[in-house]
Amino acid sequence: MNLGAGSFFVGRWFGINVRIHFLLLFFAAWQVVDVVGILQEAEYGNLWIAPVYVFGIFFSILLHEFGHSLACKLFKGDAEEIILWPLGGLALCRPPFHPTAHLVTTVAGPLVTLVIWLLLTFAFPMIVSADFDYSPPGVVIGMLGSLNGFLLLFNCLPAFPMDGGRALRDLLWHVIGHRKATIFAAWLGRITAFGMILWGLRGGDMYLLLIGAFIMHSNWDIDRVIALDNAGASGYSLKDHFRHAKRQKEFKKQMAEAHDGHLHECFICRKTELSDPRLEFRVSSVDDEEYCMEHLPKRPASHE
Repeated sequence: MNLGAGSFFVGRWFGINVRIHFLLLFFAAWQVVDVVGILQEAEYGNLWIAPVYVFGIFFSILLHEFGHSLACKLFKGDAEEIILWPLGGLALCRPPFHPTAHLVTTVAGPLVTLVIWLLLTFAFPMIVSADFDYSPPGVVIGMLGSLNGFLLLFNCLPAFPMDGGRALRDLLWHVIGHRKATIFAAWLGRITAFGMILWGLRGGDMYLLLIGAFIMHSNWDIDRVIALDNAGASGYSLKDHFRHAKRQKEFKKQMAEAHDGHLHECFICRKTELSDPRLEFRVSSVDDEEYCMEHLPKRPASHE
C-alpha cells in the first residue's frame, strides 16, 4: 500500500518530512460534521469546538509518530517521513537490525501518547480552576484526554503491525530470534484483525472494520515484513552505539571550543548552526569547502 502517492508535503521538523494523505481531508471534514451533530443534539452552543477537537486528534497522532521517528534516529536508524491518513499515522522508520533498537522505537510512540493523556487528564486540571472544566476550552481538553487514553489502550492491542504487536515481537526477538518472533506476532495479528472485522460487521462500525482489514493486509505477506526489517543496518551493536555516541559528544565539545562555539560555517553566507539551528551543512566535491544546503554548488565549476 503506497500511501505516499496520494499525500502532499506540509512541513519538515527535526529532519523529518510530514505529509498528509488527501483522504484525510475528507475524513476530517466528516469527523467535524459528526462532532457538530453530537454537540447540537446535546444543545451545546459552542460548535467551534468540533474543528479544534478534530485538529487536536491528528496533532496528538502526529506527536505519537514523532516519538517513533526520533527514537529511531537516536539509534542511528532511518526516519525520514511521517504520513497522516484516515486510519491514523505512519512513521516510515527503519531502525538498525537489533531487537532493542526496534523495541525502543516501538514503545516511544505509546509513551508520548501516555504523557499527553496524563497531562490532559490529570496535570492540567490540577493547575486550573474547577470552573475551567466546564468552559469550552476545558471541554476540548477533557475530550482529547479521554481520546488519547482510548488510543493508548487500542494501540497496545497485540495486533502486529500496531505498536502492541510490534512490542511483543521485539520482546520475543530477544529470546527466539527475529523470524520466529515475527511469524508468531503476524499470526496473532491476523487473529486479532479477524476479530476486529467480525466485531465491526456485527456492530456496523466501519472504522473498526477498516482497521481490521488494514491489519490483515499488513500481515498477509510475512516474508515481506521480515525482508523490510532485514533492510536495517546489520551487524548492529547497542554497546558500540552508546560508546560511539559518547566519543562523538566529547569530540563535538572539543571542536566547538576550538571554533568559538560552532562546528560548521557556510563558505558563502558565513552562517553557522548557532545563527540558524535549522541549517544543514555539506562539504562540496567541487572545492572541498563547506556550504549550507542553500548555497551548495549544484555542478562542478567549468574552467575555460
